[in-house]
Amino acid sequence: PLQDMSEAVKELRRAVTELGMVGAILPAVGLRRPFGEPYYDPLYEEAQRLGCMFAIHGAPAQGLGFDFFERLVEARALSHPFSQMIQLTSIVLNGVLERFPTLRLSFMEAGAGWVPFLLERLDRECRNRGAGLSSLPSEQLRSDRIFFHCELDEALLPVAVGALAADQFFCASDFPHEPTHEFIESVE
Repeated sequence: PLQDMSEAVKELRRAVTELGMVGAILPAVGLRRPFGEPYYDPLYEEAQRLGCMFAIHGAPAQGLGFDFFERLVEARALSHPFSQMIQLTSIVLNGVLERFPTLRLSFMEAGAGWVPFLLERLDRECRNRGAGLSSLPSEQLRSDRIFFHCELDEALLPVAVGALAADQFFCASDFPHEPTHEFIESVE
């Protein structure tokens, strides 16, 4: 319940300590505040203390600037990567990764092609305009605690891996939500 931070902290603690969960999913769309705001700091502090991970997941297109699309295929092509770019930008430029040096995050179901683009943009903006960070965003994101979902057949996956490191990318089948044959073909 991210609308009530004290309840969110309690629920995260319960999910990890009582239910054996390894983390929680944070919705990239639909909340009033982006994830870089200090409002979320108690939740990040608890996740860091528990050693669990947050998975950031997009989906709805409302409020992203393309509510006019009439077909799911149009909105879906952009909603996951755009919403995750917004949240990652907020997290990095507002110093969340510096304030919580062991916080672990993953960005789900948006592919990896957007990652090199955003790294370059964030670094350029920090160099040109400053962000009050102790290191460039790309340096902060090159760690063993930030992960990105990828599709195994993405043409830009080698570029993304070159921008970060191979062990920061993972593939999930999304079974049975997506057609299983696509995942099997990609693995082969």
